[in-house]
Amino acid sequence: MQEPNAVLLDMTSLGFRPRSYAIVDQPIAGLPSDATLQSPVPDVVQHTLNKVAIKAQLTQPGLLVLGDVYYPGWQALVDGRATTIYRANYVMRAVVVPAGEHLVEFSYRPLSLQIGAIVSAMALVGVAGALYWVYKRP
Repeated sequence: MQEPNAVLLDMTSLGFRPRSYAIVDQPIAGLPSDATLQSPVPDVVQHTLNKVAIKAQLTQPGLLVLGDVYYPGWQALVDGRATTIYRANYVMRAVVVPAGEHLVEFSYRPLSLQIGAIVSAMALVGVAGALYWVYKRP
């Protein structure tokens, strides 16, 4: 794992080729060492505030780098299976995709939003119960 300043320095060097490789925040096993091979550009199927869906056809296992900002709360699926999101090029999201044709989905579901929804639902049930008790009392 490189320090942020080192990543930014690498990205501004003349030898940085963002279409050929990415600088990731942690080692990733199982990726080919040949960074010169590129697969066709993937097709963005859906892009909204909370969801991105991409169809990718890879000739060998590789890293799909999404030009959107890396931020906690994003979750990723490759063909419906949960996968790890890596920080690539300091600010972007990336996932490992096996060779072949795949559907990669990113969705924004932060834990704070889920906890907030549960607390709100519990409060609503509590208020409804209190109102029922007040108005049904003899």
